[in-house]
Amino acid sequence: MYRLSWKLDLINQIENSLKVDPVEFQNVEKKNYLRIKTSGQIDFEKQIYLYNLNETGKPGFEVINPIKIGNEDYLIIEAGYLLIKKINQRLISLIKKISLAL
Repeated sequence: MYRLSWKLDLINQIENSLKVDPVEFQNVEKKNYLRIKTSGQIDFEKQIYLYNLNETGKPGFEVINPIKIGNEDYLIIEAGYLLIKKINQRLISLIKKISLAL
């Protein structure tokens, strides 16, 4: 019974957070399920490709980008999913080389 109550409370928190206007990232207190807005510069030098299968089982990469906010803060965003067949061969070779180095 406890788990059901906890789960219903969690769903309620998430639903309520989606109804509230986003707040500026720099002016926010730490809180779960909070919509934010911010601006910054995407740091493509630190972009990450995570190998994954999509919902239909096709291989590809989740693209993760850090956004530099101000002088020292970073925010990590998921930029989307790329199917392997849509990625150029040079990038695939680079990813294989990095994986072998790990």
